[in-house]
Amino acid sequence: MPAVSGAVLETTSPATRELIGTFPASEAADVGLAVLAARRGFEEGLGRERLAALETGYSGKLYEDSLFDVDEAAYMFEYHAGWATKSLGAIPPVGPDAVSLAVKEPVGVAALITP
Repeated sequence: MPAVSGAVLETTSPATRELIGTFPASEAADVGLAVLAARRGFEEGLGRERLAALETGYSGKLYEDSLFDVDEAAYMFEYHAGWATKSLGAIPPVGPDAVSLAVKEPVGVAALITP
């Protein structure tokens, strides 16, 4: 999906320096569209083999290593997402000469667009 501005960035293979492709140089105006595209991608799926092939082309690593990384990334997303229900607000004990505080303040919505 192109950026609203139409600007693009290029990515090259570190192994061959060949152009792999271009991607949108997204900005704040692209956030809503990116969220909708992410939802669509989540619903339709991309497949681990396709993700591994993209990673291999982008990083130059072996395809088997990329498959491992895709599986590991999926596991890490699931693992860390699980911690959202485990935070009980407890403060770990510290020594008698220390003070430990947990201040919970909402910071609002964050949108991160990464290549």
